[in-house]
Amino acid sequence: MASSNLPQSQEPALYWRATRFMPAEIQVGKLCIDLSRYELSLDGHRLKLEHQPMELLILLVERKGQLVTREDIVRRLWGEDTFVDADQSINSAIRKIRSALRMILPGRNIWKRW
Repeated sequence: MASSNLPQSQEPALYWRATRFMPAEIQVGKLCIDLSRYELSLDGHRLKLEHQPMELLILLVERKGQLVTREDIVRRLWGEDTFVDADQSINSAIRKIRSALRMILPGRNIWKRW
């Protein structure tokens, strides 16, 4: 594992990624997730996502086919030492992911899975 100067408590998702090998892009079918630019792209159409929705999308893609609990999401996005009710933030991030995917994948019924 690579070492990092990032304090884990300040940016858990960035610390998590800095300590593991991650490709610059993740390909999901024709959809490309650019990790460095926080962008989704499909057939030349690019769409930028905010930090938390992108980190949540990356987590879901990495754990494809696995159960991802809200506790897993909180640990990944906010860290182990978070003692707040993150439900609204998680719900908001999911809404933003769905909206982005609807824009880039029109006509797809993507919200039934999440």
